[in-house]
Amino acid sequence: MATAGNGTSRPGDANTAKSASPTKPTTATASMAQDLLSPLEKKANHIQSEQKRRQAIRAGFDQLCVLVPSLEPSQSKSEALVLGKVSEYIQALESENEALENSIRGRGGRVPVQAVEIGQASEVDG
Repeated sequence: MATAGNGTSRPGDANTAKSASPTKPTTATASMAQDLLSPLEKKANHIQSEQKRRQAIRAGFDQLCVLVPSLEPSQSKSEALVLGKVSEYIQALESENEALENSIRGRGGRVPVQAVEIGQASEVDG
């Protein structure tokens, strides 16, 4: 409770002080702010959010094109094509890793547990 200038406390002062403080908006105040937006402003906000989402997806696909050797970043390609090539590349890497692990085991070596956990956690030593 807050105290008045004379040192006495008033029950309503604590709530008043809390509601008057500039804190982050609660759900009620956030929904009031939404109500203050016109339908055109809401639509514009939605369009902007959707554009940001699409841009983030596009940037992710561009990054995949940089990482996968069979995809050239300058080439125009569908998302389905990119995902297919990424899947093929990951499968090729897994096969290559498995061949390397088998080669190590064939020579009497041990494959570090971390390397096995990435591929298949059930097999530690061959």
